[in-house]
Amino acid sequence: HHKQNQSSPRYISLKSTIEMKVYLLLLLALVSRQASSFSPVARPPVQTNLFSREVMSEIDIMCISNAADLCSLYDECDIEEREGFLNRFEEQTNIMAERIATMQSLVKHLKTGDHLHLEPEEVESLKSKILDVAR
Repeated sequence: HHKQNQSSPRYISLKSTIEMKVYLLLLLALVSRQASSFSPVARPPVQTNLFSREVMSEIDIMCISNAADLCSLYDECDIEEREGFLNRFEEQTNIMAERIATMQSLVKHLKTGDHLHLEPEEVESLKSKILDVAR
């Protein structure tokens, strides 16, 4: 039997292959660990008493807007679908107007320092003005 010389090309090739496999495994482990840090984390929805109705996300708005555009451009939807789009947009407009009115009323109270509680009538009055401008 002939003993393999450690400096022979075959030994260097085998050593390089093993090192390369170890390197690739370490790299894969590192990348998969970092990639998992970007995975979505399940978080409970945030609920407050002040804003209890759901606001659509930007992606939801974009999807519904695109569907409504297709409905308008190609007349591909029926009356129920069209009414659904209208109702959803109106609902979102009301939610956002109420939130804006609430926030602006709170800002007014903070600026004036009157320390009064926010009254529903105050928010509703400002909300009506906001919706009147939007129409």
